[in-house]
Amino acid sequence: MIEPYLRPGDTFVDGGANVGKYTLPACALVGAAGRVIAIEPNPLAADLLAAALVPYPQARLVRAALTPSATGPTPLYWIDDTAQSSLFRTGLVAHPTVTAWVPSITLDLACGADRVDVIKLDLQGAEILALEGGPRVTRDARTLILEVWPEGWRAAGRTVADLRALLSPQGWQPIKPLTKLFRCGPQADTRVFQWADLEAMMTAWTGQSHCDFLFQR
Repeated sequence: MIEPYLRPGDTFVDGGANVGKYTLPACALVGAAGRVIAIEPNPLAADLLAAALVPYPQARLVRAALTPSATGPTPLYWIDDTAQSSLFRTGLVAHPTVTAWVPSITLDLACGADRVDVIKLDLQGAEILALEGGPRVTRDARTLILEVWPEGWRAAGRTVADLRALLSPQGWQPIKPLTKLFRCGPQADTRVFQWADLEAMMTAWTGQSHCDFLFQR
């Protein structure tokens, strides 16, 4: 999913890195001259990721949840499967088996002074909240890969209209789904998307409908 958009020397941000499904390939794709910033709040997943990143000095792990402002610890909910953790009790973590308080950080603070080229956010509903804390990073980046999930966004008090209000003034446009539309009916991989198309498509989604979506300038 990320390979077509990363070049040697790029800086890549993996928000919701979990155990490194995209972080580790990104290290190889950007090379020794690039940077990878992996952000993971789940302490169990972060421990596994930290061990996997030992051979990659170009990678940096941030153990925190991405939020609009760094206001201190925030609750994180998950089930025994560390891939299913969220800031909200919704979807697969509507009935969590574990709750922990984890540090919070904004996207801009997590990236520091680094100029970011490609951002991937898969945060189980907190994607728009993370973008609200990253106006500098999104202003400079050229590619954004975002999990779009209306139910999770509603739990966060956000909608696709909020996403458009954040990204459109910076010149971002929705391009296409990068993964199969999960429980979303007919596939739309060949459509040329506009913001209104994305809003209409997501309005029709219910329950666990979601996919990873490409945004570019």
